[in-house]
Amino acid sequence: MADCKPKEKSFEDADLTSITNILKILLAAFKLIGKPARKIPPPLLLLGKNLRPGMSSRNLAARIISRYESDAGVPMGDIFADGPNTEALKVRIMSEEMVKMLQTEAISQVSIDPGAIKSSVSGFAGPVPVAGVATSVLPVTGSGGLV
Repeated sequence: MADCKPKEKSFEDADLTSITNILKILLAAFKLIGKPARKIPPPLLLLGKNLRPGMSSRNLAARIISRYESDAGVPMGDIFADGPNTEALKVRIMSEEMVKMLQTEAISQVSIDPGAIKSSVSGFAGPVPVAGVATSVLPVTGSGGLV
């Protein structure tokens, strides 16, 4: 163990004698946490977007409760004489909050199929009438909140 050398920086080398150095260390730690998720390539989004059924808190809670019963052996449902199972209620509330947070705070990437956007133009260029039709050739991408 004595000849093992750490491959990454350790705090043993950090100078904690001044407030400035301590603030630099804290700010560096928060920068690591605040990095956004990596972007998904548009072709992968185009392939998988139609296969997803959507998310509901009821289905999420049902899956979690089912896994509690099958994998962990935790009894769920109204099995106690004193009323509803508080563990099942906790799972339902957690599921509702997760879905609500996804719907109100998540950021999504969007990709539109090539050729899905069609545009047409018509008008006059001096005495000559002009008409044209175009379609998108490349996927259109963007990001924003979930609806």
